[in-house]
Amino acid sequence: MVERKIYWKQHLIALVITIIIFSIGILLGVQLTETRVTELQEKNQEQQADYESLQLQYAFLTNQPKNTSCTAFSKALERNVYDLENTRIKVEQYLQNDNSQAGLQQLKRAYSLAEIRYWLLAEQAQEQCNNNIVNILYFYQRDDICDSCSTQGYILTDLKDTFKEKLLIFSFDLDLEEPLIDIFQEAYNITEGPAIVINGKTSKGLQEVDNLRQQLCNYYEQGEGCP
Repeated sequence: MVERKIYWKQHLIALVITIIIFSIGILLGVQLTETRVTELQEKNQEQQADYESLQLQYAFLTNQPKNTSCTAFSKALERNVYDLENTRIKVEQYLQNDNSQAGLQQLKRAYSLAEIRYWLLAEQAQEQCNNNIVNILYFYQRDDICDSCSTQGYILTDLKDTFKEKLLIFSFDLDLEEPLIDIFQEAYNITEGPAIVINGKTSKGLQEVDNLRQQLCNYYEQGEGCP
C-alpha cells in the first residue's frame, strides 16, 4: 500500500514538472514573438522615414535640370527597396512559424504597402531621370499552393545579382488581404502565382531565366548583363 502511494506521488511530480516546462516554453514563445514584432515595428518606422526622405529627394529633382542628382537618388532608392524586401522576407519567415500573430500579419501588410509606394516613386523617377532602370512586379503564393513560386523567386534573385541597381523587384503575396493587391490583380489580369509584370506586360506561370533575361535586355544597352 505504501509503495503504490509513492508511485502515485512520482507521477504527480512528473506531471507538475511537465506543466511547468510547458508553461515556460509558451511564455518564452510569446516573449520571442513580441520581441520580433517590436523589432520589425522599429524597422518599419525607419523605412517610413527613409521613404519620406526619398520623396523629398524626388521633389528636389523635379525642380532641377533633368538628370541632376539622379545617380544618388537611384542608389538610395535601390538600397531602400533591397532592405525593404529583406525585411518582408523575415516577416514571412516568422509567420510560417506562427501565422496567428495579428501584429506580424499587420506588419506584412505594412511592408507590402511600402513596396507599392516605392514602386510608384520609382515609376515617377524613371520619367525624370531616364535611367534605364526596369521595375518588376512579382506576384506569388504560399509553397503549398504554388509549387513553382519559390523557383521563380530564386530566378529573380539571380537576375537581380546580374543587373544589380538597374533592376528593382517588388514582390506581392496574392493571398494577403489588401485591396491594392486586388486592384493589381484586376489591372494586370492575374489570377494565380507566379506572375510577373514588366513595364505593364504580364507573364503568367514560371518564367525561365533566359526568357526573362531576353525581356529585360529589350530595355538595357549591350554590356549591362546582356549579350
